[in-house]
Amino acid sequence: MFKNRTTRRISRPRQPTMRSVYGEMILPKGTTLYHASQDPFAPNPLKPMLFTTFHPSEWCYAKEEHITPITLLRPVSLFFMVGGFSGVRLLPLLDTIIGQPGNNLVKRYDQNLACYVRHLQAEKFDGWFSTIEGKSQVEVALINSPGVYEVGPSHRIGTPNWNRDLAGPEIQRRFGLRFPISLFNAPATLTLNSRFRIEIEQYLRKCAQGGENEYIGQILLTGATITYFDAPSAYVTWDCVGLRPMWPIH
Repeated sequence: MFKNRTTRRISRPRQPTMRSVYGEMILPKGTTLYHASQDPFAPNPLKPMLFTTFHPSEWCYAKEEHITPITLLRPVSLFFMVGGFSGVRLLPLLDTIIGQPGNNLVKRYDQNLACYVRHLQAEKFDGWFSTIEGKSQVEVALINSPGVYEVGPSHRIGTPNWNRDLAGPEIQRRFGLRFPISLFNAPATLTLNSRFRIEIEQYLRKCAQGGENEYIGQILLTGATITYFDAPSAYVTWDCVGLRPMWPIH
């Protein structure tokens, strides 16, 4: 199960970085992601980020929603924005980085996203890979930058050709054929802090109890080439003044 895993040591950086404290994921050119929206997709250059998934079932719930394929025109570098693993769930990290633990609403606001983009661009990331609200579902948030991706035609879902049941081997997860998962043919490459190694191995074992391809995160990490590096423990923070919504102070 744990193939393509190596460990190396890196020199101590002058300052903790997102790459040294957490890590990086690279998705290859040609990877197809999916964007869900109530209406057919219309590009908006004023939006700081575009939120996507590896399969519509990770986000889409309603028959009326539209799914738009987003195909990468070049390899993209993503901040591995994961706080850890718990069972089959990936734990959020954004709330910790911005100093608002437990606040999962902050990425809904463009004002906040514009600040996050500046921090990502400072380390030459094209976006982030993370969890959707601390659940088993995962997302790729891309910086809205020309030349990174092309947009395909939007499709109204109608009756989905997948199931959302995560009930173990009795009811195997089915993704359908309408929206292919690129990870099977174009796996990701990850370079991660070695503190994730044991957690990822435990996560994959837990996922395997439900089936071979039960979770997108499982598919991603099983097929990926992962290099682990040893680096000193440290913290990363993003200084984004005026974030909303702020939790009330008591």
